[in-house]
Amino acid sequence: MVTDLSTAARIFGLSRSVAYDLAKRGEFPVAVLRFGSRYRVPVAAILHALHLPDGDDRHQPPQSPGDDLIGGGRHAWITPYAIRSHRLPNTPPEGDN
Repeated sequence: MVTDLSTAARIFGLSRSVAYDLAKRGEFPVAVLRFGSRYRVPVAAILHALHLPDGDDRHQPPQSPGDDLIGGGRHAWITPYAIRSHRLPNTPPEGDN
């Protein structure tokens, strides 16, 4: 599963232009795939970089209460082209700027 570079940029707190610049230089925080003129970022790489469980680990309980990313046992989750978390602001879909 992959997502676009703009979505990945928002996850890492980067502007779109900085993300494209980093991707061109091979310095984006995670591996970026290039298909023609399009960049795609593997969701698993984002989850790994953020120390979040991937789809295979989501049903395993945390090792201890201190292992949670967000208090109360709640985690952010990522789906292609959407970022969902009760802690992140509601960002408009790409193209609605």
